[in-house]
Amino acid sequence: TDFRDGCKLTPRSVAKETMYYTDVGEPYKVWSPIVNPTIERYVHVDMGLTNDAAGISICHIAGNVKRSKTSTDRDNFGEIVDYELPYFWVDLMLRILPPGGGEQIRFSDIKQIVMDFQRLGFKFRAASADGYQSANLLQDFSDMGMETAVVSMDRTIEPYSLLRDLFNEDRISIYDYEVVLGELFNLERGVKAGMRNGKRVRIEW
Repeated sequence: TDFRDGCKLTPRSVAKETMYYTDVGEPYKVWSPIVNPTIERYVHVDMGLTNDAAGISICHIAGNVKRSKTSTDRDNFGEIVDYELPYFWVDLMLRILPPGGGEQIRFSDIKQIVMDFQRLGFKFRAASADGYQSANLLQDFSDMGMETAVVSMDRTIEPYSLLRDLFNEDRISIYDYEVVLGELFNLERGVKAGMRNGKRVRIEW
């Protein structure tokens, strides 16, 4: 699939095929994810304006990592206790450029990417998108059997804080994609005015 970004996604970069045979000896192949093929995935979409790029990411919880801390509970105060936190594996990070000529990225383009992954054996548990004109896309994802939610940095800094913590705690694996790495390194915390529940508020990020 060509995403107008000098990037082409080929099936064998994310999935593998296994050949099977029917009872009468006819061959057929089944695709499955290369990494953790039985684990459900999560997809997030950041829709762009007419001249802006969109973004899509797919990830899954690949397991747990063990950590230790000093307990503050009354029963075992001061003791070192072990606990586990989820470890995230990013299957896809992708910038999608608009077609040009003032055209917008179509929701069907985004949906098609997810459907392509489904055909490769990926199973999706949930989908999220930012608030900008994402209702129709989220409805499509819901019709495909996914849980859906609106997740936007314009409403809360929680997504940024979570991502920062994942990197600081070495609990996320991503591949070398210059577009995303550049965005991460250039992301700065700031303050702006915004709207929340119909009221003008101060938004920090």
